[in-house]
Order: sequence, then C-alpha cells, then structure tokens
Amino acid sequence: MTRNPRGRPRLYCTPACRTRTHRDSHPDAHERLQVEVDYGSTSSRGRPAGQVWLVRLRRGKQQVIVAIGLGRPSAEDLARQIDSIINLPPLASPAASR
Repeated sequence: MTRNPRGRPRLYCTPACRTRTHRDSHPDAHERLQVEVDYGSTSSRGRPAGQVWLVRLRRGKQQVIVAIGLGRPSAEDLARQIDSIINLPPLASPAASR
C-alpha cells in the first residue's frame, strides 16, 4: 500500500478525497481530452497513403489510438461521436430553460 507523505493512508480516505488527491497530483489532469484524426499506417493494409486514417485520444503527453484502418469519412464521424460524448456542452441553468 502506498502511503501519503502526510496524513492517513489512501485506503482510509473517502472516495472524494482519493479522487481529489489523484487529480491534483496528476500533471495532465487539468488538460482537456482531445480527439484527433490522423493518417494511419499504410503498410498493414497495402492501401495508398492518404486512404488509411486513425482516431486518437490525447491528453497532455498521454495518448491512445482508438481505431486504425478507417476511411476518412468514417474516422471523422467516429471522432465527432467520441468528442460529443467526452466534451458535453454545459447544462443550461434552471432559469434559462423556463
């Protein structure tokens, strides 16, 4: 079990405390999660350059490739759908919705 430099071990903290501590200590926690569409590798499918696309999620220096080998319209559509899920528009206030 990893101990905090001060205070009680993380095991005994409330879930909110653990989450807050992790977010404050993680260097990329305050950066927005970005969805990117980029050229993919053409070697695996034997298709010409510019016809193979990938979708990538990136936050700071961390990244993960979600899909490879897509056509451009499919990659852009997938990126748009992912972006609409992870970056929701702010909710309207109760007074504004009346």
